[in-house]
Amino acid sequence: MSAQRPLASSLDRRHFLVASVAGGSVVARAEAQWIDQVAADRPWVPDSAFLAELPRLMEVASVPGLAVTVLEAGAVHWTRALGVSNVATGAPVTPDTVFPAASLGKPVFAAVVLGLARSGKLSLDRPLVEYCRPADLPSDPRLERITARHVLSHTTGLRNWRNRIDQPLAPDFDPGQRFQYSGEGFYWLQRVVETITGQGVDRVMRDRLFGPLGLDRATYAWSRDHAEWTTFGHTNRGALGTHFTRDLGAKLLPIAEKLGKPMTDWTAADTYRAVAEADPRLPQLPNVMVPNVAGSLLCTVGEYGRFLAMVLGGRSPLSAADREEMLTPRIALKPTLSWGLGWGLERRSTGSLFWHWGDNGIFRAFTVGDVATGRALVIFTNAESGPKVYQRLVRAATGLELDALLWV
Repeated sequence: MSAQRPLASSLDRRHFLVASVAGGSVVARAEAQWIDQVAADRPWVPDSAFLAELPRLMEVASVPGLAVTVLEAGAVHWTRALGVSNVATGAPVTPDTVFPAASLGKPVFAAVVLGLARSGKLSLDRPLVEYCRPADLPSDPRLERITARHVLSHTTGLRNWRNRIDQPLAPDFDPGQRFQYSGEGFYWLQRVVETITGQGVDRVMRDRLFGPLGLDRATYAWSRDHAEWTTFGHTNRGALGTHFTRDLGAKLLPIAEKLGKPMTDWTAADTYRAVAEADPRLPQLPNVMVPNVAGSLLCTVGEYGRFLAMVLGGRSPLSAADREEMLTPRIALKPTLSWGLGWGLERRSTGSLFWHWGDNGIFRAFTVGDVATGRALVIFTNAESGPKVYQRLVRAATGLELDALLWV
């Protein structure tokens, strides 16, 4: 692939002089629009010079391994896996390596929730308490108004996670008033989905999305196969780190085998009971539960790419109307940033992008897509310092300076 000229210097002399007459702010706007247009006209694949430099960047940043998939024209176009899965064994990262996707599992779950709403099994605007009222829900009238729409747009008012059992699950403000990222809200909606379907959430996801898309390794649960397939995580100095799902899964699998019920079929109630048996020291709180749609998704980078292809195409099991629901701004974050139903959104001069990050401590990930061009990118890393590399990779691939990367 031929080297690409730096986008930031792509304004020609005539364009620059015309803009300069009106002052620096016009220059900045003109250059940003030019950069967006150039970026919109090229595939989101890093050039050969950057790819040759990438292993060195990973070494300097202490990121042992990563995997990236690029979509072009709404289909998976290019995948690359680099580095090692485990610094102790030197096992390589391959395209089949499973990564903890962390919060990138939220828009995946959102897609299934929208499908349930389309089929009439769930209303996005009906209070969650009318479907499922968790036992630890305090008396607070604001809780009676929280809906699935609030959950998917992070406007419930609920905090991200509680860390102590004596912390009430109560909102900090009226639902819909403003943005506040909340894993607690997603876990409550997970319990609603389990209630209305009569199935564990991972089984719901397999039946309604993973199966139809052929995502054979994708799961919010854990299995002995995933213990073999899944990369290990590393600290910001490149040392092996503690992977909570792996450690908890090792304790829960014997219970699943004793019950004769794989974790993929567990409901939240099953998980609470099993966690209490496996490790009584753990608090009975959502942030230590697996499966957990807010943060326990496992999949390969190519599998996530196939999910992105579904979003870009607005095709089954996600309809074009569902995609419109996901990508319509619901709450403002910053002048150029907002949130839809499951996705962050960024307004550019050439249109709108959707994006999300994943952060489980020792696993970091990022994805961004552009429906108008059919392009998308997803990057998984197996280190706490992953953003130091994926931010450069996003810029090199897309040619864009994303406001989302400043906000995350």
